[in-house]
Amino acid sequence: MMEADLAARNLSILVADDEPVNRKIIQRLLKHCGLTCDLVEDGFECVSKAMAEDYDLILMDIDMPGMGGIEAARELQKLRGATTPKIIAVTAHVSVAQKEACDQAGFDGFIPKPVKLETLTQVLKESLFDTDTAVQPSPLENAR
Repeated sequence: MMEADLAARNLSILVADDEPVNRKIIQRLLKHCGLTCDLVEDGFECVSKAMAEDYDLILMDIDMPGMGGIEAARELQKLRGATTPKIIAVTAHVSVAQKEACDQAGFDGFIPKPVKLETLTQVLKESLFDTDTAVQPSPLENAR
């Protein structure tokens, strides 16, 4: 089961979202997966917290006052370089342009709001386990 796989990783997760309800929803979904998280309200707090602690993953809203998610992701990559944690965009603005902006900013995944458990676990799996969603050939097919 995916939730057990995630819980076994003992991940350090930071959630950045300006809306308290959204933070609480993500926190509860992560708890359902056996995970805990730290919570921050904006991009400035996210960068500060991510510089002070080593997180495996950041779930970041795109539209936050002050410093938004794209700016915060770029700042983290500039400051941390290769040690930047995986960053997943969490946004209600689901469009090709928004997805491309997130890709260009170096996000490792994209979750549309409202966040659903199935989507969250799938994106976490893809981002953290470096899995490919394409169908993989069976070992028997490779032996031919």
